[in-house]
Amino acid sequence: MKLPPPATPPPDPNKPVDDSAAKAKVHFDNGNALFAEGNYAGALAEYTASYKLRPLPIVIKNIGLSQQRLFLYVEALESLQKYVDQAPDAADVAETKTIIVEIRNLLVEVRLALIPAAGVLIKVDGREIGKTPLPKSLLVAAGSRTFELSIDGYEAATQTLTVAAGTPLDLKAELKLIPKTGKIRITSPVLRATVSIDGKPVGIVPLEVELSGGGHTLEVIAPDHQPHRGELVVTVGQTRDVAIALDKIVVLKTANKPWYKKWYVVAPIGVVVVGAGVGTFIATRPEDPIAGTLAPGAGKIQ
Repeated sequence: MKLPPPATPPPDPNKPVDDSAAKAKVHFDNGNALFAEGNYAGALAEYTASYKLRPLPIVIKNIGLSQQRLFLYVEALESLQKYVDQAPDAADVAETKTIIVEIRNLLVEVRLALIPAAGVLIKVDGREIGKTPLPKSLLVAAGSRTFELSIDGYEAATQTLTVAAGTPLDLKAELKLIPKTGKIRITSPVLRATVSIDGKPVGIVPLEVELSGGGHTLEVIAPDHQPHRGELVVTVGQTRDVAIALDKIVVLKTANKPWYKKWYVVAPIGVVVVGAGVGTFIATRPEDPIAGTLAPGAGKIQ
């Protein structure tokens, strides 16, 4: 007895229906209509939406043709080459290859000579190309092109150049580092005064030092002079002159005078001198013989 095939389970009503193919076809048809009207920007948008839903080779070809009409030759070249790679046996591959050759003839190779050589982000006419080193040659269409170069820690650079078809272009640029330090020139009329910054000796005046931006402590000292201590503000990317005038230390000295000429003995000395005068007068005054003694000069010394 032959058994019937197993019954097919009913579709799950909660499972979402995959209608991406139908939506992709709608976008593709809209793109064809817009392309026929000459609205290549609209057509490119519709083809791109279709390709995201269903990446078919024919769709990428139409994207390339729209880009060609919009003079986006670099992008068109990439799209059409992708079509040839995905559909090598298609009937229109030979025709597509001819278009590719025509587009290549309109493009110019840009030879880069950049400092720094690696990590520089390149934009052409506002379109991001990538960071150096690029995986392949940089091609641009003939005409006036604006190149934007940027990398962290450096000032961005922009160059607008005229590109001639058939002639390679050399793009040279040296990006400048964004300064993080400033310079200070310290001088003083006191020769060989010693300078310390943030507590560390850095040399003697005159002196030029490079410091990080912001506040620092400055100390300038010299023998027999009052030290200078204060705050030093460094502005990034600038050079500042700082002149430090040190005050000389004044020492009051008393001359070595005889003790009797010092102020605190002047008054007593006056008394002593007067007294001495009196004393001298009395001492030199002849004394009267003492009654009952020998007359002066009398007697013998044994």
